[in-house]
Amino acid sequence: MLATAGFVDNSINSFPVESKQLAFEIENCHTEIVLNEFSDKIFIVLTQLNKIGSMILVTSENNRISNNNIISVQPLLGASDSPLYQTFASCILQEILKIRPNERRPLVLSLAFNKKMFVGDSEESTMFIPNLLPEVIKAIQFLIQKN
Repeated sequence: MLATAGFVDNSINSFPVESKQLAFEIENCHTEIVLNEFSDKIFIVLTQLNKIGSMILVTSENNRISNNNIISVQPLLGASDSPLYQTFASCILQEILKIRPNERRPLVLSLAFNKKMFVGDSEESTMFIPNLLPEVIKAIQFLIQKN
């Protein structure tokens, strides 16, 4: 295990799926991220509840006119039709594309957050706590850039 900047790294590099895992604290809440890279997709589990959560499919398509990526978000299971979850998922894929501009694999994302991550302590809230997304982005950057 490697502890870096508050992260605990439990990565396993094995064929055919490369798996990387981090554990860290956000607002005193244990958070785990598991990144599995398949040949045809990226699967990320982000959990504070020790289980798979709402599932979202996030894809990117290059707009040839503006040369920008168009992000599409498709709810698959659970509360993933929430605009808050969809925005969160879109931000994660955008970050992956910043690090890997030529990445074309879709992202399958599972989100399972503790209720205290929402402003108002409810999943029906319209906001996550302010530091949730930046902390998750830092962890994903660490995992994506790690060899």
